[in-house]
Amino acid sequence: MSDGSEPARREAPPVPPAVVPAPGAPPAPHPGLRHDVDLLGRILGQVLTEEEGPALFALVESVRRACKRIRQTGDEGERQQLLRRLERLSSPEREPLLRAFTLYFTLVNTAEQVHRVRRAREHRQRTEPPQPGSVEALVQDLVARGLGPEDVKALLQTIRIELVMTAHPTEAQRRTVLMAQRRLAGLVESLGDPLKTPAERARIHMDLKEEVRTLWHTREVRLRPPEVLDEVRMGLWYLEETFFGVIPDLLEDLEHGLAEALGDPSLRVGPVVRVGSWIGGDRDGHPLVRAETTEAVFTLHESLARRCYRRAVAPLVQRLSQRGDRLARPGPLLESLRADGERYPQLMRELDRRYPDEPLRQKAAVMLRRLSDTDPGRYSRPQELEHDLRLMRDSLDPEGRRPVPILDRLLRQVQIFGFHMASLDLRQHSGVHQDVVAEVLLSAGAEAAYASLPEAGRQRALVQALARPPAALSPQALSETAADLFRLLQVAGRAQDRLGESACHTYIVSMAAEPSDVLEVLALLHWSGLDGRFDVVPLFETIEDLVRAPRVMTALFAHPAYQAHLERRSRSQEVMLGYSDSTKDGGYLAAAWYLFRAQEEVMRRAEEAGVQLRFFHGRGGAVGRGGGPAARAILAQPAGTVRGAIRMTEQGESLSSRFLIPGIARRSLEQLVSAVVGATLREPLAQREEFHPVMEALAVDAEQAYRALLRDEAFPDYFREATPVEEIGKLNIGSRPARRSGQTTLQDLRAIPWVFAWMQCRLLIPGWYSTGTAIEGWMNRTGPAGLEVLERMAREWPFFRATMDNLEMALAKADMGIARLYSSLSSAPGSAALFQHMADEYERTRAWVLRLFGESELLAHEVNLRQSIALRNPYVDPLSYLQVLALRELRRAGGAREDLEREVLLSINGIAQGLRNTG
Repeated sequence: MSDGSEPARREAPPVPPAVVPAPGAPPAPHPGLRHDVDLLGRILGQVLTEEEGPALFALVESVRRACKRIRQTGDEGERQQLLRRLERLSSPEREPLLRAFTLYFTLVNTAEQVHRVRRAREHRQRTEPPQPGSVEALVQDLVARGLGPEDVKALLQTIRIELVMTAHPTEAQRRTVLMAQRRLAGLVESLGDPLKTPAERARIHMDLKEEVRTLWHTREVRLRPPEVLDEVRMGLWYLEETFFGVIPDLLEDLEHGLAEALGDPSLRVGPVVRVGSWIGGDRDGHPLVRAETTEAVFTLHESLARRCYRRAVAPLVQRLSQRGDRLARPGPLLESLRADGERYPQLMRELDRRYPDEPLRQKAAVMLRRLSDTDPGRYSRPQELEHDLRLMRDSLDPEGRRPVPILDRLLRQVQIFGFHMASLDLRQHSGVHQDVVAEVLLSAGAEAAYASLPEAGRQRALVQALARPPAALSPQALSETAADLFRLLQVAGRAQDRLGESACHTYIVSMAAEPSDVLEVLALLHWSGLDGRFDVVPLFETIEDLVRAPRVMTALFAHPAYQAHLERRSRSQEVMLGYSDSTKDGGYLAAAWYLFRAQEEVMRRAEEAGVQLRFFHGRGGAVGRGGGPAARAILAQPAGTVRGAIRMTEQGESLSSRFLIPGIARRSLEQLVSAVVGATLREPLAQREEFHPVMEALAVDAEQAYRALLRDEAFPDYFREATPVEEIGKLNIGSRPARRSGQTTLQDLRAIPWVFAWMQCRLLIPGWYSTGTAIEGWMNRTGPAGLEVLERMAREWPFFRATMDNLEMALAKADMGIARLYSSLSSAPGSAALFQHMADEYERTRAWVLRLFGESELLAHEVNLRQSIALRNPYVDPLSYLQVLALRELRRAGGAREDLEREVLLSINGIAQGLRNTG
C-alpha cells in the first residue's frame, strides 16, 4: 500500500502494515520508537510487495504470525507444523524469506539507535535531572563532591581514556549496509523535526523508501574476505566520520560546563580521550599483516589526517576576515607571514592581492598549502600546524580570556589526532618472539639452544644480549619471519620519526606467560636500535596466565634490565587483560573473577615497585567475550585500579553499534568519561574484600564444572554438528583466519567463532554456563546464611552486580526451545544427553539468578532491554528455523550445495542482526 508520497512502481494489492508487531505484542518502551518501527516496517512491506509481488509478503506475514503464536502458546505441535511447511519450500523460495527478516532487523536496529539519540537530546533539553552518565550529570557530581577548580584541574590531568579499534571479525554486516543504516538514521531523525513541512516530510518518506529498496537489492554477505587494508579503511572511516568531530565536541561541552559551574573561565580540558588501533599492526596469527602492510597503514593514517585538517582549515580562509589593525597582537603572525613569503613567494603575492590587510585569511591559505601530502614545504610534524594555529589565536586573544571556537576546536583536534589519527599498536605472539630471538642468538654464536633453556637461562641470555651493542643484522641471513619482524620495527621507528611517538609506541606480547616473553621484545628492540621507544605490554589471556600475572610482573619490576627500560618510559607500565580467551578457557564466572583478582594484585605489585600502571581491557561485544555496557564494566573494576587511565578495545559490531551514528557515539563517550572519573574518585570501601572468599569459592566450582563440560566425550562432535561453527569461517567477515594454526581442535579455535557459534544456536554457553552449579554448591555448603551473603553481594558490590547483570542478559537472549532444534542436528553418541545436561544447567542458573535478584522474570529491572528481546524473538525464530533446515540439508549433501551454503550465511547474518551480538 502506497503511503501517499509516491505512486507504486507496479500494480499491487493493498498492503497492511508489514513485519511489525501485531496487537498483543509487548509494548515498545517509548511511543516514538514504536512509531519509527511501524513506519519502517510498513515501508519494508511496500517494498517487498512492489519488488517481489504479494506472494512473498503473504509468506512473510504468515510465518511471522505463526512464530508469534508459538512464542505466546509454546505449542510444540504448531512449531513442528511450521518447520515442515518451511522444509517444503525450495531454496530459491526460502532465500527471500531470510532476506526479508534480516532487512527488518537492520531497520529496527536503526530505529533503536535513533531512539537513543532522541532520548539523550530530550534529557539535555531539560534542566533537571540530567541523564545519568552525561556531561551535565558529571559536572553536577563534581560540584556536589565539593571539588574546586584546582581539584578538577588536577583530576583532569590524570584522565587518559583510549579506545582501540581492532579488526577482530565480529561485524557480520557489510560496510555498504552500515553506511545505508547511517543514512536511514539521518532520515528517520529528520522526521522528528517539528518545523518540517508536509512536502518535506513526503520527500523524506520517498528517500526512506528508496534506501530500503536499495538495501533489498544489495548483497548482504561478502563474496570474499576483506583484505587487511579494507579493514584499515573501515577504521579510518570511523576516525573521519565520527571520532574526529565527536571527541572535540564532547570535550568542549565538558570544558564549558565545568568552567561555568566552577566560575573559572580559564579551566581547560585536555585531550583526555584518544583513539588507538590494531588494524594493520596486529600480527598474532595473521600471516597477511606484513611489514609492508603496516607501512601502508601509517601512510593512510597520515593522508587522512591531512585531509581532515584541510577540510577544517578551508572555512578559516573565508571566515577570518579581520583587518590587521583590529588584531590584538598581530606582530608574531605578521612575522610568520614574512617567513611564508620566503617559502612561497608566488602564493604570497597572490594572497596580498586577494586579501590585502587580512593576515588571518592569508595565514589560513598558507596552512592549506602546507597540509598537502606532496608539497615540498608541507608541515612535517603536527607541532608545526599547532604553532601556526596558536599564532592565529593569540593574535585575536593573547591573554586567553575568551573562547575562539573555530580555532579552539581545531587546536583540540590537532592535540588529539596529530598527523597519525590513531596510535597504531603492534602485536605478536610470544612464541614468534622466542623463535626469532633463538635464531638471532644462534646466528651470533651467543647461544645455540635458547628455546630449550629453562626460564632462568633464557633471562641470562637476554641480559647478556641487552648488555652488548646492537650488532648489524643481515636480512639475508635470517628466516623470512625474523626478517619481516625486524623490517616491521624499522617501519615503526620511521613512523615515530615522521609522525611523532604517538603514532606507534605500544608493542603487545600475546600469550605472555613468563618474564622472558617480555624481555625478548626488549632484545628485539635493542637489536633494532629502538631501546626505550616502545611500551612493552604483556597480554595475559588464559586463566593460568591471569593467575601467573602478578608473579610475572613482580619479577619484571625487579629485573635490572627491565628497570632500565622503565626508567626510559617514565616508570609507566601497561598490562593487557584478555577477556575472550580467559572466558573460553575457564568459563564466564571464573574468568570474571580471575580478571578482577589479577588487576588487584598486579596493581599492588606496581605500587610497591613505584610503577605507574594502566590496564588495557581486551573486551569483545558479547558477554562471553567481556561484553556488556562499557561504563558499567569500568565502575565494576577493583577500586583503585582505574586511576584515571584505561584502554579498551572496540571491535566489530560493538564499534558499529556504539560509533556508527554521531549522536550515539557522543552518548557512548560521555558515559565512558563519567565512568572513568567515577571509578577514579571511588572510595576504597567499594572493594568489599569480605566478599572475596565467597567469589573465590564460586569461581573454583564454576571453572571445574565448565571444564568438565569441555572434557565430555560428546562435546567436540556436538559443538561441530549442533552449531554453524564451520560455516562461520566462510562468512568472510574478517581477514584473520578463524583458527590460530589451522588445526581443528577446540584449543586452536579463536574465541570469536566460539562465542559466535553458541550465539547462533541460542545456547550462549560462554555467557552463563556453570554459574548455577557454582551457586548451588555454595548454597549446599552454607544454607540460608549463604543466600543472604549472595544477596548482599548483588546489592552492595559493583563487581558482582555487573557480573550477574551481564550473565542475566545472556540468559535472556538464550532460548532452550530453539537450541533443542539445533541439538537435533547432532547425531554423535551422547548428544541428546549432553544437550539435556546443558538445558538443566540453564534452568538451574536462571532459577538462582531470579532468586538472587528477587525477580519473577529475567531482566525485570531492565524493562527496555526485556521488551526489546521480547519484540525481536518472533522475528529471530524464523531465521533460526531456516538455518537449522539449511544446515541439515547442507550436511546431508556433504557441503556441496552453494545455494544451501548461501542460505546458512544469510541466516547467520540475520540472527546476528536480530540478537545484536556476534562475538
